[in-house]
Amino acid sequence: MSYFFRYILVPNLIFGIFSAIATSSRALINLDYCLVGLCSPIIGRYWAAAMYLVFFILDLLAAFAPTYHLRPMIILTIFRELSAFKPAALALLLVLVVAPLLGMWYLTFKRETASPPKASFRGRSVLVIVPICFILLDIMNGSNGLVRWGDVTHFSYNIAGSALVKVSRDVKATLTRQKIPPKKLGQMEYATSGVHADLIADTLKPQHIVLVIVESWGLSSDPALNQALVAPLIDPKLSSRYQVRHTTIPFHGATVSAELRELYARQASDPDDVLSESSLPALLAAKSYETISLHGFMSMFFGRNEWYPQAGFRSSLFIDDIDKLLPSHERCGSANFRGICDDKMPSLIKQLLISSEGATPTVPKFIYWLTLNSHYPYAVPDHPSSFACQSFDLSSRYQDVCNLSGTLYSTFSALGSLIADPDIPPTRFIIVGDHSPPFLMRSKEGLYNRQFVPMVEIIPKVLESKR
Repeated sequence: MSYFFRYILVPNLIFGIFSAIATSSRALINLDYCLVGLCSPIIGRYWAAAMYLVFFILDLLAAFAPTYHLRPMIILTIFRELSAFKPAALALLLVLVVAPLLGMWYLTFKRETASPPKASFRGRSVLVIVPICFILLDIMNGSNGLVRWGDVTHFSYNIAGSALVKVSRDVKATLTRQKIPPKKLGQMEYATSGVHADLIADTLKPQHIVLVIVESWGLSSDPALNQALVAPLIDPKLSSRYQVRHTTIPFHGATVSAELRELYARQASDPDDVLSESSLPALLAAKSYETISLHGFMSMFFGRNEWYPQAGFRSSLFIDDIDKLLPSHERCGSANFRGICDDKMPSLIKQLLISSEGATPTVPKFIYWLTLNSHYPYAVPDHPSSFACQSFDLSSRYQDVCNLSGTLYSTFSALGSLIADPDIPPTRFIIVGDHSPPFLMRSKEGLYNRQFVPMVEIIPKVLESKR
């Protein structure tokens, strides 16, 4: 019973309590800790404690990476980059990890001697018998990832699992690059499909194109909230100049996946998997478009300073570059992701759109903007927002949803003003969410659709005469 308590009950109960509160994809029982108990008589307490630490980290990665639409190896990349430019944030994360780990260590190893006698292995048979029982239950339940007994899942949770197996698969795929080729997306599976179709048919009109991928803009379960957020983009006053299409598309993965979805029309999570494919910026550049990317954050985050040029952008502007073009150097967003204020970026886009006016001939531009300020965790908007949270029962329980909605509304209001501006040349706007907004608390899990994100495409009806 002692071994059952220390290597099965303690780690899984602590994770279970946290998973009941926070959004997690973890199995009820992670069997990896049983392996620590079985190896302890052979390798000794100190090595077993180190092994326990490794399994604890793998458990965290496998359990919570999917909550943020990420793979475990991508989480490790984020930690590495946080250590470079946000050491305080990384330190806080480590404290949150170390505290429960120390408690689990104490409860698990306080009765282990430094070098347990190998004979004590016989008393640990419970660490073999119980996992086998859990695996059989998992198979019978139909939730086992390796062996299925029928197609019906009787219990909604995966009963027994292994973070070691999950993360090992991801590591192998990352290191060997032996992956399934990125899926080519269909016509209704990405927001830029209309532009792609026009390129293929050689019917693309001579106009500028602005693609905006909006961080954490998801499809709310409240239709009224969805409509209120996009109101500045679908204003009836725009109907005389533009054709407006408001719909949804499926999403897969995190922000980089959304970028690859729109720029490459592929379902992928790693730029290296698609860089050999033809991209939208490269196709447009071949049509004499000037291709520009904008992102108000660090250039090296997720290696965008490296793969954006490879994707076909002839000019990529990040936080330091944009500071030189905007009159103020104000910062907005959450503490860990503070950068250029999103509601100021449309003024820069206007500068870029009208800068070529008067040139002979006018050079069309493809401007891609990845927003920033609505990144999790959702901070109170830095600029006063006119969005009425009280109209949607966003009480204190959902203050983060209110913060997110206010930030998105401010961004869309600034974009709406740009679109309605009579001084900009004919421009096709495509605005789309990257993924559903992640939330740590399980109580908010059903607030947003986990399969689809909204999009708005705004197309000039009649090409205006050249100014």
